[in-house]
Amino acid sequence: MDDLAPDTGDTDTGLGAQARRVLGVARLAELLADAGPGSDEQAAEVLRSTVDAWLDAHVLPTGSFNGDLGRVEGPPRVRRIAQLLDPLPGGPARSLVALQAWLLTGHRVRVRRTRGVGVLFDTPGRRAGLAGRLEMSVLGGGPPGLFPDPRVMVAFGADPAFQDALTAAWQRHAGARRAMPCLVWRLSTDEPWDRRVVGGSLGAAFAVLLDELLGPPARGRLRPLGPVAGAGRSLSRWLRLPRERHAVTGTLTPGGCIGEVSGMPAKLEAAHRRRLLVIAPAANRHADPRTAEDDTLVWVSTVRQARRRLYRYSRPRLAAVVAGLTALSAVAALGLYLGQVDATRHERDLSASRRLAGQSLAVGDNDPVLSQLLSVASWRMAPTPDARHAMLSALARPGRAVLKENANELAYLPDGRTLLTANTDGTLRRWDTVTRRPAGPPLRGRPVPIHELAVSRDGRLAVTGRMSAEDTLNSSDGELLSEDAAVQLWDLATGRPIGGPLMSRVDVNALAFSPDGRTLATDAEMGSVVLWEVASGIPGLPWARRTGEAFVVSTGNARDLVFAPDGRSLAGVDGVGTVRLWDTTVYRQLGPSHMVPDPGRNWLGGLAAAPSTAVSADGRLLATGGPDHRVRIWDRATDRLLGLLPSEGLSIWDVEFASRGTLLATADLAGRIRLWDAQTRRPLGGRLTGHPGTVNGMLFSPDDSLLATTDHASGSIRLWDVRTGRARGGALVTEPRRRWFLTFTPDGRTRLDRLRRQDVRRRGQRGRQNAGHRRHGGNRGAVGPGHPQAAGPVRHR
Repeated sequence: MDDLAPDTGDTDTGLGAQARRVLGVARLAELLADAGPGSDEQAAEVLRSTVDAWLDAHVLPTGSFNGDLGRVEGPPRVRRIAQLLDPLPGGPARSLVALQAWLLTGHRVRVRRTRGVGVLFDTPGRRAGLAGRLEMSVLGGGPPGLFPDPRVMVAFGADPAFQDALTAAWQRHAGARRAMPCLVWRLSTDEPWDRRVVGGSLGAAFAVLLDELLGPPARGRLRPLGPVAGAGRSLSRWLRLPRERHAVTGTLTPGGCIGEVSGMPAKLEAAHRRRLLVIAPAANRHADPRTAEDDTLVWVSTVRQARRRLYRYSRPRLAAVVAGLTALSAVAALGLYLGQVDATRHERDLSASRRLAGQSLAVGDNDPVLSQLLSVASWRMAPTPDARHAMLSALARPGRAVLKENANELAYLPDGRTLLTANTDGTLRRWDTVTRRPAGPPLRGRPVPIHELAVSRDGRLAVTGRMSAEDTLNSSDGELLSEDAAVQLWDLATGRPIGGPLMSRVDVNALAFSPDGRTLATDAEMGSVVLWEVASGIPGLPWARRTGEAFVVSTGNARDLVFAPDGRSLAGVDGVGTVRLWDTTVYRQLGPSHMVPDPGRNWLGGLAAAPSTAVSADGRLLATGGPDHRVRIWDRATDRLLGLLPSEGLSIWDVEFASRGTLLATADLAGRIRLWDAQTRRPLGGRLTGHPGTVNGMLFSPDDSLLATTDHASGSIRLWDVRTGRARGGALVTEPRRRWFLTFTPDGRTRLDRLRRQDVRRRGQRGRQNAGHRRHGGNRGAVGPGHPQAAGPVRHR
């Protein structure tokens, strides 16, 4: 080939021109194998001659579009050749040489898509035309441009008319797009030919294939919809199939239309031999009237018309697309429906969750267990912020349960677990505070409401008291009950009453067991108190007998009875503020009476606080408070006034001693609470505020770390940290305008938050004392067994 190529000159004619291109492929392979010239100058000279050989073949489009050699992929040797080609002139020819080098390395070619069409063309040296097939492919990774396939078109050549038609088709797309892919074409025929084409009869075929692979040129109008347009073109190519036995011929005009082609009779002869339907330019119809009646011709004027004649939609594929779109539409509709259903269900769950959360907050103070269950159900329905708030609020409530019982009085038994309630139906019921279930059958007596209850320290005996018949109302219809009220002893072991009533037809406002449980003090009319000796269960002896005549501890009905820790003295207070101490062994008053100032004002009118008293755990100090805004500290041994606490400006409603030391809590009419050192009479910290109304009940825990308070107006119960003076958790809001009870079990943890007293019309305010087991609103009772105050004084109002 080296000997043959120089003899041919610089024209692309004869075997010599083909030999130069084939020789260029061989030298390029030599460079890739490192067997060629060693220097870059010599290698660039070999590449220049190969580029010139391709330029002389007239098989590349001309123009300003030169391609980008930087996009050529491959090993380092290919990139070296691309760098050597980059400064050389030649435009698309040098890109074609780089593509040759890329293919010669054996690099796997990625053919993205391929289209083909039947063509009619002319070749030199033959009077008859040729029928063949023109195919075009898009390669991934090659330089941009339109090239003859170097693998099969190395020996192919053409004339300038062919190059002009190829350029027109290429520029039609290159001028309308920002980037072009790498496209290769190949021409084949079953008839013998010299691999040369003359004339521009393949221009229409090139335009049709470029439109099929790249889509019609949009001139920038659809550039914003590039991805969508690309997907549409891909779907259209998949749906459209080339028609069998169809061929196209025609040149391409500068305006993009199909122009007249020469040698039409020769081309028709070739088409008739192959029985082809020819897509021909309409301009030839008028140029040769003999072809007007030929039924193997279809006349077209534009590339779009030619595409419609050359390709058809595949019905099976079209049906598959329709079926797929229908399925997608059905799935989308189903998804929308399910989404709507899910959204509706979600909204329903959110609404139900919010409703349950609201119910949990509403019943939390009345039924903590139900509140917790509702909050959990709200969270399970939908984990909303409302449900979370309801759960946290339910967990933060100190209350554990509400016992469904219409109880007037209650007391803890010595085990600290069993709670005894005195009910409006005349029964006593024991409750297990752990399981919140009744611990055995109720203790039944007369169907008259029980208003007073006390339990002995050993838990064997209980005593109940009722109002007199003339003032006792039926809780259901308001009618008077005819049964006589009484003070009755009960054997808690057997659950039966012991003997007959100790007293009848009297108003029982207070009951108290002595710390040793051997003496029972009961209130009688006009401030008198009767002491009873309680037997230890010796056969033949009565369970209770009077130890002497009744003695007067107050000028009116006693509101409170309190035994001293030694059990030898008894304190009583009446509704007008008179406090007296009595020796229970000789029935003699100890010292003078203590009168709270302003005794003429009845505290039941609501204008001033009732007198309140408290005895320290060691029995040495007595604290009294009243409507004169003062708290007085007395020495019980000498009946001497030790001093006054600084005035807070309002009537003192309640006072309470801690179980150890001289820590004293006071509450005034405005609900303000203050802690004091009764010995030094100095305040400890600031005021404890939070109750909206008058505090009518206070109670220290067994270890004196907590102070429980309750008010009558709002029914709220609060726990205070004695050391810091801050509230422990939120308020427990109970039912207002009811009588509420506070108590601590011996472990200081279990609290009964409330029990509801049935509204009963009575003569005056009643009170009672429980020997070391209960405490209710405004009334003080000692705590469970084992507590230092269990044997100490217990008072309430």
